Amino acid sequence: MHNLDSILKIYFKNTTAKEVLEGTVSYNKYPPEVFQKKAMMYMKHYSDTENEGLYEYAQEYFHAYAEGAFRQREENVFCALANLADNLLIMQESKVVCRYERFVRWRDVTTDIDETNLICAFLAQRTASGMECYRTFLWDNTIGHNNTQLNRILQRGLADNHFHLFGSAPVFELSWIQLMQNVNDKRIRDHLKKIDRARRSSYTYNSVQDIRPSLESQHLQAVLIRAVLTLLLWEEQGLISSARNLLERYGYADHALGAILRQQNFLMDEKSNIQALTEDIKNIAAYGTKLGDYDYALYGTGCNADDQELPNLIFSGDRWLIYSLLKGLYSEKRYNDRVYDWLYAYLLIKADIRSEIVQINDNIGLDNFIVYSKRKSGFLNGKNMVKNMIENAVFSDRKNMKSLEIRISPQNTAYENAVMISEYIRIIGRTDGYRLSSKEWFYFVFHFSKCQDQLPDRENYTGESCRHYQKRSSLKRQAHQIIRFRNQYPGIAGKVLGIDACSQEIGCRPEVFATIFRRLGQHVCEEGLEYEVPQLKKTYHVGEEFLDIADGLRAIEECVRFLNMQCGDRIGHGTVLGIDVHSWYKVKHNTIIIPVQDYLDNVAWMYNKIIEFQIEGCDILRDYLNKEFDFYFSELYEKNIRSQHLTGNNFNIYNYYNAWKLRGDEPSLYIDGRFSKERYQNAGRYVVDHLHRENRVLRHNEECSLLYYYYHYSWDIRSQGTKRKEIHIPQFYIDGIEKLQKAMQNFVSERGIGIETNPTSNYLISVMNSYEEHPILRFYNKGLDADYEEKNTCPQLFVSVNTDDKGIFRTSLENEFSYLAASLESEEKPNGEKKYNRQMVYQWIDDIREMGIEQSFLGNVEEN
Repeated sequence: MHNLDSILKIYFKNTTAKEVLEGTVSYNKYPPEVFQKKAMMYMKHYSDTENEGLYEYAQEYFHAYAEGAFRQREENVFCALANLADNLLIMQESKVVCRYERFVRWRDVTTDIDETNLICAFLAQRTASGMECYRTFLWDNTIGHNNTQLNRILQRGLADNHFHLFGSAPVFELSWIQLMQNVNDKRIRDHLKKIDRARRSSYTYNSVQDIRPSLESQHLQAVLIRAVLTLLLWEEQGLISSARNLLERYGYADHALGAILRQQNFLMDEKSNIQALTEDIKNIAAYGTKLGDYDYALYGTGCNADDQELPNLIFSGDRWLIYSLLKGLYSEKRYNDRVYDWLYAYLLIKADIRSEIVQINDNIGLDNFIVYSKRKSGFLNGKNMVKNMIENAVFSDRKNMKSLEIRISPQNTAYENAVMISEYIRIIGRTDGYRLSSKEWFYFVFHFSKCQDQLPDRENYTGESCRHYQKRSSLKRQAHQIIRFRNQYPGIAGKVLGIDACSQEIGCRPEVFATIFRRLGQHVCEEGLEYEVPQLKKTYHVGEEFLDIADGLRAIEECVRFLNMQCGDRIGHGTVLGIDVHSWYKVKHNTIIIPVQDYLDNVAWMYNKIIEFQIEGCDILRDYLNKEFDFYFSELYEKNIRSQHLTGNNFNIYNYYNAWKLRGDEPSLYIDGRFSKERYQNAGRYVVDHLHRENRVLRHNEECSLLYYYYHYSWDIRSQGTKRKEIHIPQFYIDGIEKLQKAMQNFVSERGIGIETNPTSNYLISVMNSYEEHPILRFYNKGLDADYEEKNTCPQLFVSVNTDDKGIFRTSLENEFSYLAASLESEEKPNGEKKYNRQMVYQWIDDIREMGIEQSFLGNVEEN
């Protein structure tokens, strides 16, 4: 990591507003003992002596920059911010962009330091240096780079085939505006308290006695500081006559304000007063511009009601505030030191709250992501905010978009689905009444959520509820209403082209969704409808999180097999298909923690797949798997199967695997311990898997039907199966998994099933350390890798690059492609030579761009 980046992270991430407000540090005086203590905590790759030298280097370096760039005698944290911004950013065609060769570095830096701070510092120092006077603040929330060739490739057209609507909104930026306008809103206070009880950020306390201020008190500090700073700037612009008079009325003038900000308990008593001041400021802004309803700070930007459709306008207020103050600091029109300490504290509070809404920590796994995902709408309410979320999610990447697949949750009734879709289309603004244009660039996919199974208490268990009984019942109701929606509202339903299931994989396997996916996928609308309603395509989040690579690979086959996926359907993420097997187990120290039921399933599945795929060199592994099966089957099943069912039945690894093949069937068909023809005839064709003909025989196999029955209806097996075991993974197991992974890649490739990769999402959730390690390079390397063996063994899968939840992961579709390209261009061979040719990288990017368009569920995208 660059030392400059690490120093700025200490200044703007690892410092607290409390330290600034109490005088431990200030914007222009950062004591060496404080710096070195933080460096010891956050820069552990350096010794104490090296960190001491680093402090001295930083002081000299930033002093020289401040003197050269701003003719100032003393360095400060904001000069350091401008230095870093100058190092990373450049103007191109009147836009702020990142220098392409530093684009991945920019991604790393802005994980901890908000892009807004760096861009404002960059623009302010340019203005202060006489280069230009910057007056608009409409840049994208995630800016691009200055690589003209790559940009032009991406301008040919893109498709985002994995885009969760509300997870794609700039949630923090919208939340911050709400937070700064509202103090007495109980919903906001309750959400702050809820987050406070489960903090995710990695701030380390300076000592045991260092009590972290509550988010609620920091919120109040930020609201008050922002109000004061805004009034000072308005006074300078001549928008108000006297900021001091208004502040004195509330007792917030001069030194009194500093004392109030330092006293957390007193601050909490000031809530009503702070809200009253905020309302007065909002009234001033509303009188000056109608845009004050969104954010009072917009009054200072000079925008008016005619500008309200401009992209990113809603974020301009905070940008104007930071830019204006820094412009004064970098020039000779600076305010007093107290003002810049308040600005410093304000940015640190903003960074602390941002770290709880945007996923910036180092934790891996879907659990970590889900925590952030659930927080995304806690501060946002009202129709205007929903509208802003949708507009910012959809249009921030619109410029090159040929096809956008918008994922949304289905509602409870057909009518509610129709109303929701109609409203979303109206907001996006591309309809003519209910008659949709034949050349649309967006469509919707209903995504169902996964959840953990809930086993009833033994005394309440009647033996009639299968695994995920409640979830399956809910899904059936939703599916029924979606079919009604398609038949009753064809003009709107024609915009919903697919179905998906998302969220946490572990504990909720594809079998749960099998019957409804088949039912919805097979549904054909009634003849004679005014509008054409196409059959629903399928996509499914799978292979993203797993307890063992075998577990993830098995989930891939379950998805394809049980959901009856066809050519043109897709798998979301699928990282398990391409992740480096040996690296994954190394990170896990060759040990997994896994429920007994899952381990037993994996063992039987692996054993039989090695035979089916004719994988050579796995004799030792097969013997090992057979012994593991015998032991765990005996422990879990034989002890809990009734004696009359044990007599005369041969339960072995083969018929256990065959019973697994039936898990796509409706469980209630086996509730009597055998397949019931009567129940099947009274249900519907979709309740069993007709695609795989072998299942017709297996359903009437006594061992298979009994094993399927016990899997679903034995309370003891279900209960004991959830108990976790620590399993040491031997090297021959890992070698076999690597071969099995390659076979599963070919399994997916042969069926023409697409893979939706999401580079940043996959990078942050998995155990990858860089974009170069992303599985997409093992999925598709045509034209990229000159090594014959690498090209010949690559499955050349049908892949696309997408964003997933771009608001939570701070990305855009163009940037997803660019992170991959920049990472590959910088990768080196052991001898220091470049591993990939630049033009080969761009051709590879263009190929994947085109495949993304081909993956779209829309018709002929190229005509749109």
